[in-house]
Amino acid sequence: VNKMQDAEIRWNREFAKSYMANAGDWDSDIEDASRDYAAEMLVSHMLRGELYNEAAVLLVNEGFVRGRLYSLGPENATRRHINDCTLLFDKLGKLSEQKRFRTDPRKCV
Repeated sequence: VNKMQDAEIRWNREFAKSYMANAGDWDSDIEDASRDYAAEMLVSHMLRGELYNEAAVLLVNEGFVRGRLYSLGPENATRRHINDCTLLFDKLGKLSEQKRFRTDPRKCV
């Protein structure tokens, strides 16, 4: 990992941790631009920040899933959720092959 990649990993990790530390109810139907952004992109930031366990927990959080449905609409939320699950599965599979992560990706999704 070079310095640029390390900086990107650390920035994404801190963004995700910061948002999660201050996150309110995911499944509120009150409009909130930051929650809308997080509903769409937070898992992506977690994956880019190598927060794989946290991403897996968030993806199965019922409130988060409902919040995505409110924020993105059923079609876009479903598409995004499938994409995030696929990315997580692929990342964990690669890490498992490299012996850097000892969890079967199927247990996380």
